[in-house]
Amino acid sequence: MARWIVTLASGLVPRERREEWREEWTAEVEALVRARAGGARGLPSVVGFAVGALPHGLWVRVEGWTMESVFQDVRFGWRVLRRAPVFTLVAAGTLALGIGANASIFSLVNGLVLRAPAGIEAPDRLVQVARSYTDDPRWDNFSWPAMQLIGSAESFSGTAGYTREGFVLGDGPEAESITGLLVTGNYFEVLGVEPAAGRLLQPEDDLRPGEHPVVVLSHGLWTRRFGGDPAVVGTTVSIGAAPYDVVGVAPLGFTGAESIGSPPELFVPTMQHPGYFGVLPFDQWGTSWIEVVSRLEDGVELPAARAEMEVMATRLRAASESNENILVLLTEGVGLDPEGRAEARQLSLLLLLIVGLVFLITCTNVANLLLAKASGRRGEVGLRLALGAGRGRLVRQWLTESALLAVMATLLALPLVLGAGRLVPAVFPYTISVSVAPDARVFAFLAVTGGVAAVLFGLAPAWSTSNRRVSATLKEGAHVGRSRTRLRDALIVSQLGLSLGLLSGAALLGRSVLNVGQAEPGFDAHGVTVGMIDLQSSGRYDRDSGRRFLEELQREASALPEIRSVSLANQAPIAGGHASASASPVGRPEVSYEAEYIIVGPDYFESLGVPLLAGRALGGFGDEPERVVVVNEALAELFWPGEDPIGQEIDRGDTYRVVGLAADVQMRSLRSRARPAIYHSFDHL
Repeated sequence: MARWIVTLASGLVPRERREEWREEWTAEVEALVRARAGGARGLPSVVGFAVGALPHGLWVRVEGWTMESVFQDVRFGWRVLRRAPVFTLVAAGTLALGIGANASIFSLVNGLVLRAPAGIEAPDRLVQVARSYTDDPRWDNFSWPAMQLIGSAESFSGTAGYTREGFVLGDGPEAESITGLLVTGNYFEVLGVEPAAGRLLQPEDDLRPGEHPVVVLSHGLWTRRFGGDPAVVGTTVSIGAAPYDVVGVAPLGFTGAESIGSPPELFVPTMQHPGYFGVLPFDQWGTSWIEVVSRLEDGVELPAARAEMEVMATRLRAASESNENILVLLTEGVGLDPEGRAEARQLSLLLLLIVGLVFLITCTNVANLLLAKASGRRGEVGLRLALGAGRGRLVRQWLTESALLAVMATLLALPLVLGAGRLVPAVFPYTISVSVAPDARVFAFLAVTGGVAAVLFGLAPAWSTSNRRVSATLKEGAHVGRSRTRLRDALIVSQLGLSLGLLSGAALLGRSVLNVGQAEPGFDAHGVTVGMIDLQSSGRYDRDSGRRFLEELQREASALPEIRSVSLANQAPIAGGHASASASPVGRPEVSYEAEYIIVGPDYFESLGVPLLAGRALGGFGDEPERVVVVNEALAELFWPGEDPIGQEIDRGDTYRVVGLAADVQMRSLRSRARPAIYHSFDHL
């Protein structure tokens, strides 16, 4: 084994020194064998000693690589590339597309998954907490009482809550609609955030409803609207037609505990919550609306915290019937919940696979170009071999030229990578709140990709020229050798195979898009336009005036000649605005379920083309004197399996009678099955 290792290592040594080097190492190995056989102690193993021949052989190979010889290769390589500018630009530009595309997609993965969230201290000690159910696993938020109970867990040093909300900032022509967060008073403390100016929210700001109308501005809003003026702290701004005191500014880049969604531009205490139709949610076990994030106590690890959450789930079930079969889930870190992280990972891997194939195609393309160009340099190679140039020197020269070409391609790819912060979010199917601008990790990836490319496309001409005899190279003339032809054919076949693989993937993606267009989500999306209206955040409408506005809006829109049907709802299928509420059949509270909670106006089912399977639709704006609802098939099967749901009653604090049965609709995603749903009329809010 030792002799075989020495023989293998001798291949690294230049030819003129190889025989002498091998004899020297073989003698050393045989001497070690004799010494160990004679009982000598403290000697290394024979095989371990022989392994040292590998780095020594490599050192002998490169010890002649002086800086002068390296610079000589670089100067010669640059002259070769400069003599063929069109070839150089085409090859470098082609390669730049593959390198730049890979680095750009990596910047997305880096921003979403690898980079630590901006402004947050020790994010690895944070956990996201969510609720699920044994019969319907999902990642969902909590009610306010449930969050407070979870906050008592000994595994956590702090527990905070937040929810996304729309706000209207300013008055008159300067008013603008922005996204913000309602956060608990300890939100910034739990995340470990330091202010850029002023102070952040504190527990004292979040004790009683409506008591402390204070706001923290995001760094982006501070610079965009207020010019980054520190004097804005202590002033008053109008939010939803109400005065709020600006107490501080969040740090640069801080977007909260989520990476997906519009970045929040202001932070308001949760006790400023306007309520749902006039009812505040702070004592409602059945109203789930707040996301929960906690920081692990020092010394507590994730398995121990998860074990305690099983105890918390038991306490939640005992605290309220609405928590029947509840589970409490934990995931480490912030930014993406498990569902979002899984989707982002799958999509990122798909994009990386696509750009990886493009990268390999560009490398094989450039390798073929270099191999074709090498055919015109056979005389030069033969002459250098005849004058005594070692084959290792020829390989080094070709790899140097490849490295120069890769450096040019990497520089050409820089604008694409630098623009990734704007380009990638534009093509990504989710709104990204965190920055995906390149950082040191992305530039390191760019450099490594360029180096890998140099080796990949430089190996073909290097191997082709170094694997030739001097006489054959000089006699070859215009004839292309069979081995070189085979290599070029192999590269062409590889490029064709990679291209076909990429085209097949594109065809499958196209087929998926067509399948989405042909999907049956339970409603007719053709010709449907959805508009979003937020009266609550404006602060100018109460329950009665808002109702009058919506009634007038539907009447005016229905009169337009281009519109066949108009309706109103608190959420639209797929488009968003999702809400849910607990309900159970009257007399059977043990069957309680948190169903989709859809408030609809007149003509809702007609406008969306949702089939009514039995009973009737809902009216509105004074047409429904009784408390009635429409349910979907999934809820009817859950509550009254095998029975007629028409005339049955549902308990939601008040009793509602079922007057209609609608077909199932995929409200949240085309990839998830339809969930149980209850349709309410605007008349009974």
